[in-house]
Amino acid sequence: MDAKKQTYRIAAMYTNLDSFNNKRRELDVRIAARQPDIIGFTEINPKHATWELATQDLQRQGYNLNVYFTGRGSVLYVKD
Repeated sequence: MDAKKQTYRIAAMYTNLDSFNNKRRELDVRIAARQPDIIGFTEINPKHATWELATQDLQRQGYNLNVYFTGRGSVLYVKD
């Protein structure tokens, strides 16, 4: 009996940002071009900022957001 095998591909993207805000436009372009299923960013908080990122600053349409703000912070996006 021949069973059909299905192949699934998952595209992922990861980078260490060293700050989210100053790279936002570049990230938007790269994400639009690659359309990854999973995106991970570390060090989203700047080292010496006088402001804090909020969850709404990190929302991306079409992705579920998991964020960890402690320390330098990290974020994981998973496509809907």
